[in-house]
Amino acid sequence: AAMLLPALARAREKARQTVCLSNLREIGLAFEMYRNDWDDFYVPQANWKTYLWQYVSAEQRNRICFCPSRHGKTIARSQWFWGQGYNIGYGAYPGFAGRRGGTIRNPSRKILIAEWGRASDGRGGCSAGPPVGPAGFFHGDGTCYWAVCRVHAGGSNLLFGDGHAAWRRRRPTRGSLEA
Repeated sequence: AAMLLPALARAREKARQTVCLSNLREIGLAFEMYRNDWDDFYVPQANWKTYLWQYVSAEQRNRICFCPSRHGKTIARSQWFWGQGYNIGYGAYPGFAGRRGGTIRNPSRKILIAEWGRASDGRGGCSAGPPVGPAGFFHGDGTCYWAVCRVHAGGSNLLFGDGHAAWRRRRPTRGSLEA
């Protein structure tokens, strides 16, 4: 039995990782629908998830923003806005927010949404990569590191600018912050 428990735990986490990846794909579809309606422009920075709600059913809204590995565990379920970061850019790196899709070079290599966390979240906290913006720049006084966190089995799920989603290990990713 002791030999089965680690294997079962890994299988359970792999299932959670797959659910989370599917949730990111749903968010990617909402981004595409938004862009189709808004002349190829990406969602503006402020309250980006609420701009997407018109493309997501009420039942789906409560599901796609939650990571089954963290919400209800290291992040309160009421904190639906924590856990997914939109590449709004900073300084010399313009990100996606409010930009027209046709102006973004190599969107398949640019991170649109990343799972992220704070060290205080425990599981999933990011401690690698240079901070983007000063401390407190982001909602809730957060600092964004734009590195792949360790949310699922030593890596995390990412949504790229072309709409594909993938899991990556915690190391500098080939996806670029610069859009």
